[in-house]
Formats: sequence, C-alpha cells, structure tokens
Amino acid sequence: MAISISTNTSALQVIRALDSANRTQNRSLLRLATGLRINSPADDPAGSFLASRFRVHLATLTQASENTQLANSQLSTADVTLEQIESLLDTISASVTAVLGGGADVATEQATVDDAIASINRLTLSSRFGSTYLLNNTAAIPVTSKSAALTDVNPRRVEFGSGSSVTFSVVVGTPAEQARLANVPDAGDAAASGATTVRLTGPKGTADISLVIADTGATFGTKVNTVRAQTGVYYDAAIGELRSEAFGSNAVISTETIAGGSFLDDTGSPIDAFQSDTGADAAGTVNGASFGAAGNQVTASTAQFNLTFALRAGTGAGSYSITVAKGGLTYQIGTQPLPSDRLTIGLNTTLASALGVTAETLGGLDVGGFLSSVGGGGANDLSTNPSNASSIVGTAQTQVSSYRSFLGSIISTSLEPTIDALEDTTTEITGALGIVQDTDIATETTTLSLAQARIESATSSLIIANDFPRNLASRLLQALEPK
Repeated sequence: MAISISTNTSALQVIRALDSANRTQNRSLLRLATGLRINSPADDPAGSFLASRFRVHLATLTQASENTQLANSQLSTADVTLEQIESLLDTISASVTAVLGGGADVATEQATVDDAIASINRLTLSSRFGSTYLLNNTAAIPVTSKSAALTDVNPRRVEFGSGSSVTFSVVVGTPAEQARLANVPDAGDAAASGATTVRLTGPKGTADISLVIADTGATFGTKVNTVRAQTGVYYDAAIGELRSEAFGSNAVISTETIAGGSFLDDTGSPIDAFQSDTGADAAGTVNGASFGAAGNQVTASTAQFNLTFALRAGTGAGSYSITVAKGGLTYQIGTQPLPSDRLTIGLNTTLASALGVTAETLGGLDVGGFLSSVGGGGANDLSTNPSNASSIVGTAQTQVSSYRSFLGSIISTSLEPTIDALEDTTTEITGALGIVQDTDIATETTTLSLAQARIESATSSLIIANDFPRNLASRLLQALEPK
C-alpha cells in the first residue's frame, strides 16, 4: 500500500464513519424527543404510507364516533320531553276517567285537561337540541303523497340512499274486521219471549240489557247504543247486527242471556247460550315485507325503513302507496359514504292536534279524533263526549309510548353498539399505528449509545489519522537534513 502525505485516505474514511455515526445519533435523538420512529417518509417509506392511512382512518373513526354520540344525545333529549308528555297524558286520562265514573266536577276536570294540553303543546314547541327543534314537525320526514285510504302516516326511519324520495308500495291482502254478531233480532223482529236480561260484553266493558216481550230489534238496538260508551259495541239497524267500534283481534263482543225468558234471533229462535265473535287485524305487505297490524293501525319495519299508518275503516284488499321526501335528521354514524352508514330519523310532532287518529263515523257516531278535540269547547271535551275522549287519550298514550320505545330501540340497538364498535376499532387502529410509527425506547436508547460510542471512537481515530501525515513529513524532513 502506497504511503502519501498529500491525500489522507484514512482521515477521509474516518470522517465518513463519523458522519454516519453522527446521523445515527441525530436520528435517535429526534426519535427519542418526538417519540416517533417515523419523522419523515425517508425514515421508512412503506411505514410512512401505512401510518398515513391509519391516521386518516382514525380521523374518520373519531368523527363518526362524535356523530353517533351527538345522535344519541339528541334523541335522548327528545325522549326526555316525551316522558313529560307521557306524564301529562296520564293526568288527562285520570280526569277523563273521573268524569266517566260520575261524581266528579266536570268543569274542574276540564280545566285540568286544558292545562295539561297547553303544557303538551308548550313542551313540544320548546323541545330542542342546540338550534335544532325536535318535536315541532321540522325534524319530521315529510309525506308528499299517499292513497286516500291511508291516514296518519308517520315515517320514523327511512334509508334514502342517493335519491331525494322513497315510494312505499302498500298491499292489503286481508282487510281489518270488526267483531260482529249477526245472530240478533232484526229491527222489526221481536227481541225477547218475555222479561229477559242479556249481558253484552264489548272491548270497553260489560252492560246488562233488560228486555220485555214488547221490545223489538229496534228497541234492543236503542238500548245497546245507549250503553255504547260502556261497551264499545253498537247496533247496526240497517243490517240487524252488533258491531264493535274497534277493529282487530283485540275486539271481542259477546251476548248471553243471564235471567228471565229468551233472547230471540231474527228468526224468532232463542239464542240464550253464550255467543261471541272476534275481529281481525289487517294483513299485507309494504315494499314486499309483511307488516304488523293492530286492527287498522299498521307498523311496517325492515332494515331500510320503519313507518306507521292507519287504514280507513272499510279499506278493502288492494294496492296503495305512500311517498316521502328526504328530510328529518340524518346522522353519519359510519366511516363510509354508504346508505348503511347513515341513519335518517323522522321526529313527528307531538302537538295535541297531532296526537290521536283521524276520526271516522261508525254507527252514526264519530270514533277517534285528536287530543286537541278533548280540550274545552272541542267536539270530544268532557261535557260533550267523554267516552270518545277516553279512547282518544288512550290512543295518544299508546302513540307516545310507542314513540319512546322506537327511540329507545334506535339508541340501544343502533347507536350504542355503533359507539362501542367505533371505540373498539379506534383502539385497535391506534395500537397498529403505534406499532408502525412509535419509537421503541429501549431499542433507540441502545442505538443512541452505540452511535455515541462510535462518535467518540471516530473522533479519536480522526485525531490519529490527521497526525499521521504530519508525523510522516516531520520524520522525512529529519531524514533529509544533512548529518
């Protein structure tokens, strides 16, 4: 190997080793200072790309979790108001029951009812979450069209996808039926063979009807209609039969002779034995999925929608439709722009003018109506029609209870599991990100120590390498000096 004093190759090699050790030391110091193994893409190009994807995923998970928690809080706020409305409906129900029982001061109970209805309206109009009003109908999913046979349509959850509206195809396969007893005297027939007591039982209760030998079917019908508020049963004189006001499998009517002579049918034959009939619930489909019904009150629910509506009395088998427009409250509860990751809820109003059902005329009397009509001066106030008022309040109580149950189901089966899943996924992705980008303190401390040792060694070596040419030149000069 040649020896040179002009080019110090050894020093250059030591400098290169010193630079490498210095870079390693600086990189280790940065990693220990930041806690990150990857501080620039140059540290680990593949790992940097993967870490970037993880960070994006974490950002979407965090936002989705915030959205879902917001939805949870918003719907819980609505439920708090509904709980108060439910309590006020209980107060109204107690006042109606007191009047029906007799002995109560109607004016006093009506004042209580009026105050409760006013409170329901006030709570409804003031219920809000931040700047979003919840129950005044602005958060409802609007119904843009429907068949005339359908009433009280309430779209509670709808998956719109990329469209601005959804049309529901309603097919009624089996119409709802009232309970009916045709084996009773026609209007012009004799009703009894002598002094007779017939026990009539209907959906609302029982009444004993006293008949004498002179009574006709028309007289019997008048007596039945007199206790209609007590039994929920009326006499249809046009066809000579008993019918329940209510539709559905919960509507049951019966007659039984309990004393005296015989109760006669339209042929004059005795019908003293117990006889009864039960109504039937409507059956059919909405968008091909079978719906559930209590009489004419329909609830249809699938993964894509949940809605309720009523069939008008007398609605026959056939096809009908409902169209709703995009609206209500939409929450992005997942990380993807997919319909399955969005939740659209419709919060219909709980104003007194909306609680209840559309009134229908059955047996010459209006049945049903809205809670506002129970207020003083209304068609169903406590002095005008307390029996129908009781039915209206009962319907309103069922609606609010169902409303709360629906919101509770959304919270417990959709929102809370989604929050848990998002938090679990966030934990796993955060852990994976840590594995990719975080500094391993033990490893990095060891690397730093080695780098520092190399720097110290290289510095010493550089001193030696730099001294070598000088020492060599000095010795050469000494050798060349004359003796």
